[in-house]
Amino acid sequence: MRRALTIGGSAVFGLAVGVGTHRWMVADVLLAGGLALSAALSVGLYVVLRPYLRAAGDQWQTKRWQMAFIVYVLVVTLPFGDTGWDTAVTLLLLGTAWVGMLFGVAIVVNLPADERPQGTDVNADAAD
Repeated sequence: MRRALTIGGSAVFGLAVGVGTHRWMVADVLLAGGLALSAALSVGLYVVLRPYLRAAGDQWQTKRWQMAFIVYVLVVTLPFGDTGWDTAVTLLLLGTAWVGMLFGVAIVVNLPADERPQGTDVNADAAD
């Protein structure tokens, strides 16, 4: 039941984003479709991976990578203007970055135990 709600809810959200983008921002079907797909995937993956995303806590080892991701995405998307097309492209870049990060988390979470590196401390700081 929960899986059906996650899939259905993300699909409805993605459809709403796509239709809203097409109606009020740009008349480009491919751009609106890309935003719809990006929104649906980001909501669906976030709901599924939420326990793993919140498990990081307040440790510097994980917070620095989260902050680096946020700064990178903001720097990449800042140069765009304020027209409807520019805003839609900026939202598509943000959505693509977020979905890419969530796919990375999903890959690590689903890595089989026998393929994980042996003898490494998860909380070890690589810089030290």
